Amino acid sequence: MRVHKKYGSCLMREWGVNDFPPINGKWFLWEGCGVYVLIDKGEQIDLHMAMKKGHRHKSRLMVQDIIETTGKPLNGIIDSKNKSVANLGLKMGFKDLGLFQCEQAPSKIARIMRYE
Repeated sequence: MRVHKKYGSCLMREWGVNDFPPINGKWFLWEGCGVYVLIDKGEQIDLHMAMKKGHRHKSRLMVQDIIETTGKPLNGIIDSKNKSVANLGLKMGFKDLGLFQCEQAPSKIARIMRYE
């Protein structure tokens, strides 16, 4: 379900992505326990997401749903301190492109992982 960016960014912060700004993109609430934003960059789409505590085991299902709907290469933007999310990405077939500066990441450094 589409949601407003202010509501989506509030959920991001509430569910563990501290200081996440209400950035422009398409915001979605997934099954009441996941929130994500897709930022269309032309030939690829950037993805930021968060899951409600107690529902993080559903992350793989949410990412599978996102992959099925995008139709373009997908860049997962993962805070450098969140190794479990990076491991999930690797298990799902994302390729690790390395660490980059990212204003939306709580540590300001993010791991970019691409699914093609």
